[in-house]
Amino acid sequence: MNELWDSLQSMQDEIKRLREQQEVRRRLEITDEEKKAQEKEILQAAGREYTTMKKDTLGLEYNFNYQYYSYDIISQATEVERHANHNLTNSMYIEYAFLDNLTWNLNMPFVYKWDKTGTDQSISTTELDDISTGLQYQPLRSKEGWPVVILLGRVTFPTGQSPYEININEELATGNGYYSAFGGLSLSKTIDPVIAFGNIGYTYNFKDESLSQRRNGLELTGISPGDSISGSVGMGFSLSYNVSMNFSYQYSYQMNTQYTWREIPKTDSGSRTSSLFYIGAGFRLSQKYSINLKVGIGLTDEDPDFVVGFRIPFQFASDG
Repeated sequence: MNELWDSLQSMQDEIKRLREQQEVRRRLEITDEEKKAQEKEILQAAGREYTTMKKDTLGLEYNFNYQYYSYDIISQATEVERHANHNLTNSMYIEYAFLDNLTWNLNMPFVYKWDKTGTDQSISTTELDDISTGLQYQPLRSKEGWPVVILLGRVTFPTGQSPYEININEELATGNGYYSAFGGLSLSKTIDPVIAFGNIGYTYNFKDESLSQRRNGLELTGISPGDSISGSVGMGFSLSYNVSMNFSYQYSYQMNTQYTWREIPKTDSGSRTSSLFYIGAGFRLSQKYSINLKVGIGLTDEDPDFVVGFRIPFQFASDG
């Protein structure tokens, strides 16, 4: 009887221990709601185009971006000039959710540029960059096994200092100098343990035939900038509850640009290709605040040597 009693007591202790372990595991597991919030933070760290906000939510985001370009120009047969261009952009990004699936946004960038030639010549400027406004719309609710699709639209206004209205030998441009309209879509899908994401878009650039700029002894009277096609693909994952990482590749192709001159026939530039690889990280500082970092490496001669930036988003939800 004593042996039987000991066996029963041992079984009860084992059952109790297993129940305690099960309770600990249950507490450690995150809920579906927490998992969705974590996935949203991973996508927000990768880019604003992959998420929308809840209705009547106001979002503010401070964005700092630094780009460095370097290149050599042969000024004479035996003389090479080294050019170094530093671009620092501070921008305020504002967004408001009219509906759970419809978000309006406004981006206002302010740029400081410094271009140095050789060891003693330099030009700098501090001006407003091109302002843009747009919409993000998620037409369908996300379903199990299907990617989340968000439609993107954006219009950019030439509020920056135009490259076609400056003295090219003494001033630096901060904007593109023309209106443009962008349309595209973004996709994201959770494939445990990572989230895959990507986007594709088309930009239509409006021509400007009201120019009057002297360039190399000629007068430029109009420009018809080439349209561009862009896309990116990447993946993000969580390292812990408060830290995430993401990797992405970005590509864009701009078609030929046509220039109109007063003295000579029209001329065309060649097409341009841009290609960058990004490494990013998101850090959750509290329930309401986070910081997103990103480092980019240019892969073609048209791209910056490297890009460094960070974003600090804030959201204010309506009490209703």
